[in-house]
Amino acid sequence: MKLLTILAASVLSLPTAGLLGAGCSSGTAAECTSLCEAEQKCAGVTTDCASACAEADTLASTTGCTGPYDDWVSCEDGLSSLCDPNPDDPPCTTQSNALNACVGVYCKANPTSTYCPDKPGS
Repeated sequence: MKLLTILAASVLSLPTAGLLGAGCSSGTAAECTSLCEAEQKCAGVTTDCASACAEADTLASTTGCTGPYDDWVSCEDGLSSLCDPNPDDPPCTTQSNALNACVGVYCKANPTSTYCPDKPGS
């Protein structure tokens, strides 16, 4: 499913996902690292998992979106394959949408935040 790529595109607008670090449960941090490492087997995926997951956690805690983030990571962790998802029925859409909505609320209130892809001047 290219977890880190999708996460980056959907909420961070960074080259590879990264939403973990200071604020999510250690279980989620471990799940992120495990998922990231599994994604390294997918074609075209190269990510610094430690950095990506630390950034992901920081984003989740900074934006107050640890719950939706934890739900999204847990959903991704339950997939049988992270590579080649069905584009007509992508997995974890509900969780991804909830995370995006949460970050959107944060960004509306904090439009100049580093974590807001549409911040003024970007």
